[in-house]
Amino acid sequence: MSGPLPPPLPAGTIRLWALPMAESRTAAYALVRVAGPVVRGPRGGHLVVSAQAVEFVLKHPELFSSKRAFDAVGSPLPMVPTRSPAGASAT
Repeated sequence: MSGPLPPPLPAGTIRLWALPMAESRTAAYALVRVAGPVVRGPRGGHLVVSAQAVEFVLKHPELFSSKRAFDAVGSPLPMVPTRSPAGASAT
């Protein structure tokens, strides 16, 4: 790496761009898993890594949904759904 080193990150934070994905995805994912069950990115995003943490997040959308972030947009039209309701035809 050339140039000055970036400032250190808080504990539990990882720089995704610094992971060795091109060389070995297995090694990159291992580094993420070692960082903890929930890892914070430098811009505030989160990677939920462990199966137990993923299950908790998926079972609690009232806590982890990004819906409230889009409520502030103020559009008079509802957001376009990202998936079809159960039983709907995908034609």
